[in-house]
Amino acid sequence: GCTVVLKPHPWTPLDAMLIAEAAAEADVPPGVFNVISRHADVGVRRVCTASLAYGASMAVMALAPGVAAALVIGVVLGLSSISFIVASTVIVQTRAAPEMRGRVLALQAMLFLGSTPVGGPIVGWVADEFGARYSIGLGAVAALFAGLWGLAVVRRGAIPSSGEPQVVPADVDSEAMVA
Repeated sequence: GCTVVLKPHPWTPLDAMLIAEAAAEADVPPGVFNVISRHADVGVRRVCTASLAYGASMAVMALAPGVAAALVIGVVLGLSSISFIVASTVIVQTRAAPEMRGRVLALQAMLFLGSTPVGGPIVGWVADEFGARYSIGLGAVAALFAGLWGLAVVRRGAIPSSGEPQVVPADVDSEAMVA
């Protein structure tokens, strides 16, 4: 018979793993349906790099001379923001134990959304007292600090930055994918 090899996009391996789990539940023989996953390439280093890009583009935005420049910078700012969110979510989805994945994603959402009641008034006060450029600059400093701190942690070896691609047959539980 024929075999199927599914290679998902490196940032979205969870979909392919769910398809592989469905194939295993449907009693597809071992080795017939396989997933080539490169999820390990999305590591903490990528999140840190995205945070640095986000902070740098916010710093440039704070110094933008006018609306036209701000619109161009805003595109880079948006792309770096999306890169950060996607990379950090991929890490959560691929490294959390399957039975804990929903809880961990909920905690991640709380970190992103739940920090607004604390950070919002601070950034608002800075904008009122010093101007909008300074509030954007404050965000830039925070993002740059987070990216640099993360890279320092990765360089110390406390967190692995990424790993080698894995081939996982459909009959292997997805827990084997969580590194």
